[in-house]
Amino acid sequence: MPLSQPGPPPVVDYSCQAGLDDRVHSVTPTLMLFGVHYSGEDGRAAIDILARAFQPMMALFILYYLDSRTSVDEEMPRWMVLFGVVHDEKGIIIQSYYPIFNKPDGWGACSTRVTDDYYDTMQLAPYNRNAALNALYRVQGHCRFVYEQLSRWEGLRRACERLEQTGQLHK
Repeated sequence: MPLSQPGPPPVVDYSCQAGLDDRVHSVTPTLMLFGVHYSGEDGRAAIDILARAFQPMMALFILYYLDSRTSVDEEMPRWMVLFGVVHDEKGIIIQSYYPIFNKPDGWGACSTRVTDDYYDTMQLAPYNRNAALNALYRVQGHCRFVYEQLSRWEGLRRACERLEQTGQLHK
């Protein structure tokens, strides 16, 4: 999926967003670290909505990587992945979203199904839903780690300003 889409990112049902500290950035944009969207009849549409909602973060990951790498062939950090959940009345599916570089096409983003092991979670008795809750708890920990990594980056303010100027990052 290309990284530049016109207009603001779509609204998702639920998201975990971290605001930048005012000491770091005066206009306080928010960084979307996690998203959830109802799949309804079309699970693919929900996956695409989450992908579009994560596009500003994919661009931020790419800017971080390009600014902080020490050599041209250095791999992207493995933590540069975000998770989204597609759900319906039966349960949840966890997706990952991450930036990629393909030589002919340049930078883009990719989405991969992490697991559908919890798709029937809501059909289980409440005391049998622990595995899904544990998976979501791990995703929450990853969100915190991503935020910590980004907040330590000296180029965060500059990158956010650039993304705001191009209309990719919104308050």
